[in-house]
Formats: sequence, C-alpha cells, structure tokens
Amino acid sequence: GTTGGRSTSAAWMIPTAARAAARRVLCPRRIPSTSRYPTTTLPAAGGNPRAAAELQRLISGAERAHALGLQVNAGHGLNYENLAALGRVPHLVELNIGHAIVARAVLVGLERAVREMIDAMRMA
Repeated sequence: GTTGGRSTSAAWMIPTAARAAARRVLCPRRIPSTSRYPTTTLPAAGGNPRAAAELQRLISGAERAHALGLQVNAGHGLNYENLAALGRVPHLVELNIGHAIVARAVLVGLERAVREMIDAMRMA
C-alpha cells in the first residue's frame, strides 16, 4: 500500500541481514523476525543462553535498521510471557502479536485479553 505517496510495505528479514537487504529493497519499515526468540524463552529452556544471544541479535538488527532510516516493528511468536525482554530492543514502533491476544481471548474475552497485552507492553 501507499501513504501520502510513500510505500507502506514491510520487509520481514533476519536482523543480521538488515543492512544488505535494506540497500536492495525499497521499503520504509523493517520487521525483525522474532520467530527464533520465543523458543529460547520457553520455561523448559531453563534460562537457555540462546535467549540472550537471540535478544542481542534483535537489538543489533533494530539498531542497524534505525540507522538506515527504517521503521522497526517486531512480530512472530510474541506472547504475554516473552514480551517483557523486548523492551530492551530499541526503536520498536509496532508489535505484531494478534495470535497471542486471540488465543487468550478464547479464555477470558477479547476486552480483557487486549487490556492484559497492553499492560504487558507497558511493563516491557
């Protein structure tokens, strides 16, 4: 789509490839793939050291994208439990977390599920 003559397309990419891909693709927003992040933060992972490395990868990718003038959004696998650490990722403008909200809404209703997610985002 376009907004005010400017493309509103987004590129889903692995953060370490942000700089090279941004030079090849003209888009104003960048959404770092958080798809690996949730699996490193599962309770069964028991403080998995991969979680810190994955979070650092997201932080570095966000820094590079921002330096290139791209809007930084995040999504994929984010939920109420793993959202808090993302507060350390700089320059985040938007989070794509609809699946977690809808799944929670089945149990507690949409209004409460959204309110709880907003509270979790404020705590991040």
